[in-house]
Amino acid sequence: MEQEITIRAGRDSDLEELAALSSCVQQLHVDGRPDVFKSEDPQALRDLFRMRLAESTTRIWIAETTGVVVGYAVTVDKRQEENVYVYARSWREIEEIAVRAEQRRRGVAGARLRHIEIATQADGIPVVELNTWTFNSAARSSFERLGFVPKNIRYERRTRRS
Repeated sequence: MEQEITIRAGRDSDLEELAALSSCVQQLHVDGRPDVFKSEDPQALRDLFRMRLAESTTRIWIAETTGVVVGYAVTVDKRQEENVYVYARSWREIEEIAVRAEQRRRGVAGARLRHIEIATQADGIPVVELNTWTFNSAARSSFERLGFVPKNIRYERRTRRS
C-alpha cells in the first residue's frame, strides 16, 4: 500500500524533530569523516534550524506521513554574478536532506524533491543542485535514481599525516 506523503513548510514547532533527524545524518558524516565532522549538539542544531527558519533565502521542507515528520530538506537560493569566467546564474541548493531510516525507499525523498522542483520552477529558478560526500553511496545512488547527474568532482590530497 502506497503511503500518503505531505510536504509542508517547516515551522518553529518542528525544531525537536529537525534536530533529531539532523543528528542521525550528522552521525553518518562523523562515521564517514571524523576528521571533518563534529559530534552532534542537539541544542546547537535547534538554534541553527531556528535561525534558518528566519532567513529569507532559506526554506525548510518537511515531509510527513499521517502527521508524523519523516524527513526534511533545507534549501538555499543562490546566485553567481557574471564575471570574466562564468555567466550569471541562479539555482536552489539543497544543503541538507534527511529521511527517517525506517521510511527510506518508500518515496519520501522523491516526493519532497518533486515538490522542491515544482516550487523552484514556480519561483523562476532554473536549476536544483545538491552535493554529497563520496562515502555516502546510498545518497549518491538515491540522487541518481531521482534524476540528478554528477556535475563536479572535488578532490583532496593531504599534505601531512593526521
